[in-house]
Amino acid sequence: KLQFLYLIDATLGSSTMACVHEELLKAHGQEDVLRHWGELSSDEKEALTAEITEVEARVGLGKLAEIVKATASLVSEDSSKIEPPNKDSVAYADKPGADVDEWEKIGYEQVALGRCAACVMAGGQGTRLGRTFPKGIMGDGKVEGADFGLLSKQSLFEIQANRIKKVEANAAARYPENAATSVVTFLVMTSHATHGETQAFFEANEYFGLKKDQVRFFFQGRMPCLHEDGKIVLKGKGQIAMAPDGNGGIYDGLKNSGTLDFLESRGVAWVQVFSVDNILVKVADPTLYGFCQQRGLAACSKTMPKKDAAEAVGVFAKRNGRYGVIEYSEIGPERAALTDDEGRLLYGAANPAIHAYCVDFLKAGALDFCKQANIWHGAKKKIPSVDGDVAGLKLELFIFDAFSVAEPFGLLQVDRGTEFSAIKNSEDKPRDTPKTAQADLSRLHKSWLARHGVDVGDRQIEIHPSLSYAGEGLEEVAKQWPEVAKGLAEGQPYLFR
Repeated sequence: KLQFLYLIDATLGSSTMACVHEELLKAHGQEDVLRHWGELSSDEKEALTAEITEVEARVGLGKLAEIVKATASLVSEDSSKIEPPNKDSVAYADKPGADVDEWEKIGYEQVALGRCAACVMAGGQGTRLGRTFPKGIMGDGKVEGADFGLLSKQSLFEIQANRIKKVEANAAARYPENAATSVVTFLVMTSHATHGETQAFFEANEYFGLKKDQVRFFFQGRMPCLHEDGKIVLKGKGQIAMAPDGNGGIYDGLKNSGTLDFLESRGVAWVQVFSVDNILVKVADPTLYGFCQQRGLAACSKTMPKKDAAEAVGVFAKRNGRYGVIEYSEIGPERAALTDDEGRLLYGAANPAIHAYCVDFLKAGALDFCKQANIWHGAKKKIPSVDGDVAGLKLELFIFDAFSVAEPFGLLQVDRGTEFSAIKNSEDKPRDTPKTAQADLSRLHKSWLARHGVDVGDRQIEIHPSLSYAGEGLEEVAKQWPEVAKGLAEGQPYLFR
């Protein structure tokens, strides 16, 4: 691609470089980006021009002022237009029953036909945990600072890959004639900060037993940081201040990386999306795929009941008749306490960040939605710049905003204790820490054994994903436990594998 004009000055025996974007920047009031151009080396000019090209391709320089204006209108949206989800949009997988069994059956059929993918949003580093590596490496016993006490010494990435392998094995056992096609495509969305290290980690660990061609990495996008008047912030004389474009950047990321075409070439119809730091997530969940397939949904989100009406979390609700996640502050305490005929909170569908999509929606409706200027959220931040810290905006998209154009859209309520435990905070915090995640995993696995009449006591345990995906297939383990327990000291931790 032609990105520069080189003007040779024969007299001086040197070359000067003019930015091909100069007129475009001037046309949109962004010429300040080039104010240090004459001080830059050739390499620095090349890098800056590449960043300008990236911004123009991502959203268009001419749209930045419009986006800033639109972010202000998002803040002032009318909370009177909020209403709870429709009853017929919500289903319940947190109680055993015929529906759940049927969804699981349909989901395993989809897996056996090779029609399912799972995508982990893995753009974050463990900075809040005091780590500098990608968060998905947490748990690995071989990486310094990653081990947080899991008995298996697995990283989060390895746990997720092993859960995929178990789903594939279960599908092949149910449908042996489709054993060869019982493959779940694994997508890994990274950021510019985590991409190289994440890909190298998978390669060094031989993709954790998955086939190389079923794993695909792609970038989350970036957006320029802006001054409050919409002008681009310079981080350095030849560098734009850039920040990740939020989890809603997944839609353009899938398209721009060619990943949507890749999925289509593999015959994938359904994509589950989840956050990397949820240690309990049911990766490649057949029940979720089956629910979506049975109802013919464009998109779906898992929900979990709020702990109580006062829990200050975002919940799924409707604004102006369209689905999204609405913050507790907008709903308010009075509305948050309202219940339905069965005593359930009307605004109680909390968001654990586990979603599923039909590929057709990702190729059309989601991408059309992302072209709008009024969907960006602006977070006011102090932004490091060439002139020192400045007040400005970081722009991001929220993944759930696209649900407003998903027709039909569904919600599947699940049990918090079996599907959600996030690792977000350092150990000095009371919740969402590596230690609480480790304890939640042990507690869940104890509950699986309890179904078979096994009480392992107060010891920490862990059941390797190769043994069980969701508590199934543990009959032999239960039979062997009395003999195993004889060789263990009281309270001694134990890994079932």
